[in-house]
Amino acid sequence: MKQMTHGENPYRWVILAIMSFLFFAANYAEFQLAGVVGYIFGSFHVSPVEFGMCLFAPFLLNFIFGIPVGVVADRFGTRAVGSVLLIAATAGLVGRAYASTDFASLFVWMLVFGLSGVFVNTLGPKILRSWFKHEQMSIAMGTFIGCAGLGVGLGEGTASLFSSVNLAFVFAWILLAAATLCFLFGFRAKPADEADSPPQPVLEFLGVAARNRYVWLAGVAVLFFFAAWIGTAGNLPNALAQIKGVTPAAAGLLGIPLGFGGALGGFFMPVVLRKVHATRVWLAIFVTIGAALIVASLAVRFGPMTWICVAAGAFIANGMLPLTIPFPVMLAEIGTTYGGSAGGIVSLLQMAGGFFIPTFAIALIAGTDQSKTFAVLFVLFVISAIFVLLLPARGFHHAASTPPIDTSSTVGADR
Repeated sequence: MKQMTHGENPYRWVILAIMSFLFFAANYAEFQLAGVVGYIFGSFHVSPVEFGMCLFAPFLLNFIFGIPVGVVADRFGTRAVGSVLLIAATAGLVGRAYASTDFASLFVWMLVFGLSGVFVNTLGPKILRSWFKHEQMSIAMGTFIGCAGLGVGLGEGTASLFSSVNLAFVFAWILLAAATLCFLFGFRAKPADEADSPPQPVLEFLGVAARNRYVWLAGVAVLFFFAAWIGTAGNLPNALAQIKGVTPAAAGLLGIPLGFGGALGGFFMPVVLRKVHATRVWLAIFVTIGAALIVASLAVRFGPMTWICVAAGAFIANGMLPLTIPFPVMLAEIGTTYGGSAGGIVSLLQMAGGFFIPTFAIALIAGTDQSKTFAVLFVLFVISAIFVLLLPARGFHHAASTPPIDTSSTVGADR
């Protein structure tokens, strides 16, 4: 029987569904906090800085463990690593629902839950590249990132619609538990006909990835974009309440167009951008235009135009992450062999942007002035666009295949 060539195995769609469900559930659970910020302030007696630390605690965990998890997964396999992390993360959400009463307990449980983000952020591109051809990765990563954006929007936009916050938290852990069960019973690290390669020392993986300058450039581009994106998601409801005087409930619903716009943009924009000649130039332009539209949502009269600006801005800008997060694994010299380690580096930078900049840097620069906050966020979007321009075109217009890797000096395939 003729074996299927790489990327043609139909089970790849099951893998994409499992990974996308996990990414959706993780982001849904995290950004519920932004949707019930008033309740958290009142019931948990936290300050705005403490709230930011709780909301972005999963990013801090990604920052600390992204590289170690990526290196270990390169050596020992994504299935074993993912099973441990996801079970622990689900326990973290159970703890959040039943045992969080103040800042310290909420922060700790959000840290434990953040293990789910370590898995999907660090190893998602490596896993998908193991199943999908180069030319299919835009669709795969677009769906994967799009579901994350959808989770952000629905988590933030629907949390206040539950009869109680505790019930919203219970629903979140059930959702992540369902996604974890799908992983445990349905996940395969790679197609069955793909051979393993001989092992090599763990640090060899990290060394190859760390010496590649394009891994770092892609990571820095993601760092600034993610800082801007998370800052937008975390501050938009409060900004509308402060600047426009709208109710917290009405402002919180803006998470829905932000999430849906980002999800659709994450899926469609990479497909469109890969068809144009100067992908990186157009990507940088669209990120800037999208950011301008999001900022414009604070200037227009609150109503349908606000929703249009948010949705359109998120749609146009969000082609960024599906094209830059997997950028290292699309390079022939990195591929899936060193994809976990490279993903760990990108994840470390991404989460540094997602935690430290929204939680501390923006607060120091803009204080509580939301107009200044969104001016800073716009600048962060533009900086990310500038770093995109420094990436080589070959990482966007992928070849049909990559050169064979000498297995005498590399480990490769995941188990």
